[in-house]
Amino acid sequence: MECHNRFMNKPKPTLPEETWRRLTQPQLDEAAAAHAKSLAGKVAGVRANLSLTDLSHLNFSGRDLSHANFNGARMASVDLEGTKLVGASFYGTDLQGANMRGVDLTRADLRGARLRGADLTNAIMHETDLRNGTLMIPDKTGNLLPVNREDSAALVDHAIMRFADLTNAKMAQSFVVQTDLTDTILRNVKFMKANLTEANLTGAMLEGADFTEAILNGAIFHGAILVNTTFYKASIAGADFVGAVLDNREAVSSGEGRPLLPRQIEDLPGSIKVIIEEHGKWIRSAGRDGTRADLSRVDLTGVDLSYANLAAADLSYAILKDAKLSSSQFVMADLGFCDLRRANLKGADLRGARLERVIGMEADFTNARLAPVAIVNAQGNLWPTNLASAKIAGAKFNNANLYHAALKGADLSGCDFRGAKLGEADLKDALCRNADFRGADLDRADLRGAVEFRRD
Repeated sequence: MECHNRFMNKPKPTLPEETWRRLTQPQLDEAAAAHAKSLAGKVAGVRANLSLTDLSHLNFSGRDLSHANFNGARMASVDLEGTKLVGASFYGTDLQGANMRGVDLTRADLRGARLRGADLTNAIMHETDLRNGTLMIPDKTGNLLPVNREDSAALVDHAIMRFADLTNAKMAQSFVVQTDLTDTILRNVKFMKANLTEANLTGAMLEGADFTEAILNGAIFHGAILVNTTFYKASIAGADFVGAVLDNREAVSSGEGRPLLPRQIEDLPGSIKVIIEEHGKWIRSAGRDGTRADLSRVDLTGVDLSYANLAAADLSYAILKDAKLSSSQFVMADLGFCDLRRANLKGADLRGARLERVIGMEADFTNARLAPVAIVNAQGNLWPTNLASAKIAGAKFNNANLYHAALKGADLSGCDFRGAKLGEADLKDALCRNADFRGADLDRADLRGAVEFRRD
């Protein structure tokens, strides 16, 4: 038994440190310059072959190193911000803690790469290969040894991938634990047998994604688009699907474990009518009588709440798809992460309401009031209506009052703002593709970073 234990505890052979050739910044600059000539088809151009080099902490930012070879390289904490790496090979490369903001990794090979803690915010990763893989090279005695000591799965845990575009990427068997995937585009991504435990997929576009046999325990899908998404035999215990666009709940039921899903009307403590009546008492008595309406996380598809007074009510994460909400009162109400697709909000009073990250494609806000509320006993302070990061493409805001409204980062594609009041509104980084602002009041509106904005 003692001999057996000694055998079991024997350390695995590893490659010597001299395996990796250390490069200095000037040496890297020289290799990058020769690579640029190669890409341009110039004489003396040489494709960069940086495999098995130690490039840790060096600066690559802003260069074009497409199709370069970084296989097995040590690139911990490198600066790759804005670098073009189309078709580059990072097989088994250590990129832990790297700054990869805005990098273009289209069709790059990152099989078996280590991306733990890397920042991939706004990265372009179309058809990037993040599957498992082990790079093996011979030592001095001819024995094949792995470049990385860890297993073959691509490690993307604790990475930041906010707003990254991974359309058609291959992530089968990858390790994506506790990774921030907020607002990423993951259309048609293959996640088969991947581990996404406690990953944050808030606002992610997951249309056509395949999570077959993936581990999704504790993952967050608030505001995610889950259309034609597969969860066959996926482990979804504790995964939070509340606030996600999940038209086919049967898809989730094919997974294993108990996820968090929206409540049903029959789960409420009373009828909608009674809840609204009690809420009315709560409003009129300034909270001394009645009960504040709590319709959060409830599936209210198609409900008729026209003319209802739900000021300061909690409707966060509710499903109000196709709901009739015209002329209703939602002053200072919480509608964050609501599903408002095709909802009728004509003439509704939404002053000071929280509509952050609502999904309201083709909703009708004609003549709605979305101006701020003056805070009592606070001089000059206004509480704006918050539509930050809302997905409201194709919504109608004709003649609506959006004065001082927060629309930062919202998807306003195809919205109709004709005649709307948008004075002092915050439209920073909003997507305004094909939005109609004819006749809208945009006096002192903040349009910095607004994408494809046109006034006419």
